[in-house]
Amino acid sequence: MKCEFLALSSSVSTFPKPSLPEVAFVGRSNAGKSSLLNTLAGQKIARTSSTPGRTQGLCFFKVDSLIFVDFPGFGYARVSKQTRLDWGELADGYYSLRKTLRRTVWIYDIRREPDPLDFQMKDWLEAKGKPYLVALTKSDRLKRGEWENRRLAISEALNIQREETLIVSGKTREGTQALWRWIKNG
Repeated sequence: MKCEFLALSSSVSTFPKPSLPEVAFVGRSNAGKSSLLNTLAGQKIARTSSTPGRTQGLCFFKVDSLIFVDFPGFGYARVSKQTRLDWGELADGYYSLRKTLRRTVWIYDIRREPDPLDFQMKDWLEAKGKPYLVALTKSDRLKRGEWENRRLAISEALNIQREETLIVSGKTREGTQALWRWIKNG
């Protein structure tokens, strides 16, 4: 798979010129977003770290005939309140301006219970009007028999259809082929 880093944008004015269909990857800090992106790309394109909040802007990567857009994590990241506000404006600007955006993958740690930030993210994604899928990451940290119960619990708590979720793991590649199919159908 051919991959190429295109840009790290901390303002709307530095976004690369739209060219190919884009898929946004959003989620909490430490949800496994970078690991999943690297697994999907088949190589290390996104920086992984044990310290949440390392992505400091929108990272644009060309992955075959798509553009993957890695968003800064929300929630735990140790950044200033102003930086979080700037990231919110950047995200709103991206969703408002990018006509090439086709789909969003919401990276969600399968072990977490939804909290107010998650409900806020769901409302925000729905207000943007683009198709999204909740990729339930870190399934490798649970017993296989627990996966479906967690998937159902999260679907019910967030009031989304079970089919709008997918169990995945960047470590074991679980669910990545199904995720690729969903991404490419956009």
